[in-house]
Amino acid sequence: MIFPSNIRKAVAMWVLEAGTGVGPLSLGMTEDQSRAILGPVSSIFRRTPESTEDVIAYDVAGVHLTVDQERRVRQISVFPPNEVCLSGVQLLGRKVAEVATDMKTTRFRFQSVDAGLWCPAANVLLVEVDGMVDGVEIGPLSGCPS
Repeated sequence: MIFPSNIRKAVAMWVLEAGTGVGPLSLGMTEDQSRAILGPVSSIFRRTPESTEDVIAYDVAGVHLTVDQERRVRQISVFPPNEVCLSGVQLLGRKVAEVATDMKTTRFRFQSVDAGLWCPAANVLLVEVDGMVDGVEIGPLSGCPS
């Protein structure tokens, strides 16, 4: 695995499985299943007024889950202090340029987009804030993140 020297190795590493989930969370799981894993909900909101999907925020766990009208997870967003790796590369809390370089050694190809780096084949978005990967969004393999 590729870890920068400033990453604490005592924190649990969540492995991202493209199109499936990350760590203990799976796309398609129910809201109740996710709550049993993540604990109390911090808030529920919609990304836009037109959206039909709720975002359930678990701020203490550093996770947001987008659920469809059937209350099943269709997108997982993970933030620090969590640690997420894809193909052995640590993603969160690192410089975007370093992650992009490290990902070239894997089968996943990322491209620059307004929000950060996106891998169309895996439907994974690395959200950039001030040059750092501040979030990882995982969606189903059927298309772009919303």
